[in-house]
Amino acid sequence: LPRANNQQRWIAPSANRRDILPPEQIHNDLVFRRVRGILNKITPEKFEKLINDILNIIGKGSNTIFKGVILLIFEKALDEPKYSSMYAQLCKRLNEHAPNLEPAHSKITTFKRLLLSKCKDEFENRAAVSSAYEKRAGELTNDEEEARFLAKRKMLGNIKFIGELGKLEMLHDSILHRCCEQLLVGRRKQCINDQTEDIECLAHLMKTCGRILDSAKAKQLMDQYFERIKAFIANPDLQTR
Repeated sequence: LPRANNQQRWIAPSANRRDILPPEQIHNDLVFRRVRGILNKITPEKFEKLINDILNIIGKGSNTIFKGVILLIFEKALDEPKYSSMYAQLCKRLNEHAPNLEPAHSKITTFKRLLLSKCKDEFENRAAVSSAYEKRAGELTNDEEEARFLAKRKMLGNIKFIGELGKLEMLHDSILHRCCEQLLVGRRKQCINDQTEDIECLAHLMKTCGRILDSAKAKQLMDQYFERIKAFIANPDLQTR
């Protein structure tokens, strides 16, 4: 289709890209490529050495750098949920050692603030993605089924990662309780089978950090959660899995 005359011309990626981008973006792109390369190699055995490499690459950092690094870590944690504990440890170490750009009186670091924001966005996005498939009329195509499966795996990976961050006290237990409450009652008006993904997420969250949540001060909340869970178990319409 013909382009409007005032439409900006698309420029293919090339060696000349460096002449087009501002120096700051060129630097940021280089940092993200190097961090991604390290994350592709990181294992529990190589953890200590490679985390120091990441800190050296980040340097003094910026909000843009921190946000990009957090996105890269989330991408890996959601793709590799069996290593979610290691990626949570990585976030804890980065929070402890990365430069802080917040005012001196602030009780929260830049890295942690950006991490909390990303956790919130991913958690809230799970309902939107799930609802989009639930509202579809008729059978899903094979591509749509695959996309739904990948979205669900990402959703469960995110819940497990949130739980691991909670175990390391990177997320306050009030945030974890808020997640539990939303998973239990956020879509209460729907039929039981429309809630199965939320219930599955709740099971993952309880399995990962339930021991932390089950404190004396939270006894009333935990009792309420498990009363609801008992009701789910007793409901014959709930899928066996």
